[in-house]
Amino acid sequence: MFSANQLQQITGALLSTFDLLSQPASLEQAAPPHTVTNCFVGFKYAGEGDQEIINAYGIGSAILTFRASQVTPAKFDTLKLDGKSFTLDAVHPIHVNAQLLFYKGIAKGGNS
Repeated sequence: MFSANQLQQITGALLSTFDLLSQPASLEQAAPPHTVTNCFVGFKYAGEGDQEIINAYGIGSAILTFRASQVTPAKFDTLKLDGKSFTLDAVHPIHVNAQLLFYKGIAKGGNS
């Protein structure tokens, strides 16, 4: 476990890095009332180092990182980014110690 000071430094650095690298997007809930939320997202296509994701979700799968304080994504929600749509097939919380900072979403390849 980190000390309170270390935890504050680490979470601050992680959130600052996310803010610098993320892109504007919108997330539409799959469940009614299908609310659309503007958010920022970290985005990358699964590559060589992501073999487990490619094996599970296919070539062209996307790995999406959401800031937990902005949005709570769920399976089957749709992310719209740069004119493309990505349906979330899995969502996992990312914690530092016990603090929820991010959600990692996976979208199968072949989305458009």
